[in-house]
Amino acid sequence: MIKYRKKYFPQMLPVPGFIYIIFILIIISACSTTDEERDYTYSISKAWWSDSLDSNTDGYVQQKTLNFSVLLIENVSRNINARVYYKRADGSSFSFYAYTLEKVVQGGNIENDLSIKIGKPNKELNRGMYDFLIEVYEINNSRMEASTEGIDSTILYNNAFESFGEDKTYEITSWWTDSFDGSNNGFWRYSRLNIDIDVDDGSSKIVDANILYRDSASTEYNSYYNFSGIEVNGITTADSVSLMVGKGLGELSHNIYDFKIELYEHETHQLVAYSDESDPNMNDIKFETEDEDTYYFSIVSVLWSDAVDSDGDGFMSSRKLTFNVDVDKPVECPLIAKFFIRDPDTSDYQIYDSTGIFNIYGATEIDEFTFTVGNSQVKLDSNYFDFLISVYEVDADTAGRAAAYISANFESTLADQQFETAEQDSI
Repeated sequence: MIKYRKKYFPQMLPVPGFIYIIFILIIISACSTTDEERDYTYSISKAWWSDSLDSNTDGYVQQKTLNFSVLLIENVSRNINARVYYKRADGSSFSFYAYTLEKVVQGGNIENDLSIKIGKPNKELNRGMYDFLIEVYEINNSRMEASTEGIDSTILYNNAFESFGEDKTYEITSWWTDSFDGSNNGFWRYSRLNIDIDVDDGSSKIVDANILYRDSASTEYNSYYNFSGIEVNGITTADSVSLMVGKGLGELSHNIYDFKIELYEHETHQLVAYSDESDPNMNDIKFETEDEDTYYFSIVSVLWSDAVDSDGDGFMSSRKLTFNVDVDKPVECPLIAKFFIRDPDTSDYQIYDSTGIFNIYGATEIDEFTFTVGNSQVKLDSNYFDFLISVYEVDADTAGRAAAYISANFESTLADQQFETAEQDSI
């Protein structure tokens, strides 16, 4: 009998569980190096002020915009915002002022501009000289990425501010009138912007006013119209001015717009007041062009029915005329129709009759209108007649202008129609 020798192998020693946990954490840590954890290279390249508002022109502004550019060296895009701090020029430490809006900045060492208003609608600053400090942070990250601290920038030091109440001289009030919306879709074709400027100390001033507009999704305003040399006398509406927006000066395509009024002293061209989208009368105003606001109508079918020819001679004393009007937009439109007639001996059409108001909707056949020829006060002596149908919008702006028409010149159904009077048809 052969005996095999039993082999002995060294037994693996048990590994404590916490070592496995540490090992797993090391792997997770190594694999979870995300973009959020990377420390990208940011800097603030420059800062500047714009839109200084100094109503009493004493050198102390009630509001101006602090602008600055952020550079990101790595070729990535990151979501950031900035924290702005302020202090009295003779103070020892900065205090938090406000956050900027979030912004996605592009890397590659290009300039990404951010801005924030100092003064209304943020905290007003009482009369004095102020210094400012800017810090940049990635969203959801507490690590400061860049700062203006230590940068020798006279732009951020010794800025003169005062509160709205200390600076107030001018006040702008605006409202809209004479609005026209032919399609009744809430978008004006044109409307009158009225502007009243008051001087709170009752004095007389000469000012210029720039009217600007922008797509409400945009950040850049475009100039629309400039008023020059407006004479303002204290607090009264007698010196108000107005302009028609969307008509004459330039149409605005179908969109939602913000408007802005900038007021400058005429001699110095110093910005002294403005009204922007923070005023509900300047915010989210809907406009569209005349072409977009206009309906295009067409008479697409004409047919005769229910002829009355008692003597059987082919000349009718009565007959129904049915026609269908389409509009190029899916909307309901009230119309009236007029019927014109001519006999072969004349070249001009004469009015025969007209309808009351009837409604059509889009391009459907269920809104046909039927009119009876032969019941009018106008007698149709036995003859051949041509007809013309014209339709009109029930709208003061288009009164007298046909929206669509069709005549015997283009539609054979309306040409050489035989009619006679009821008396002639009864013989």
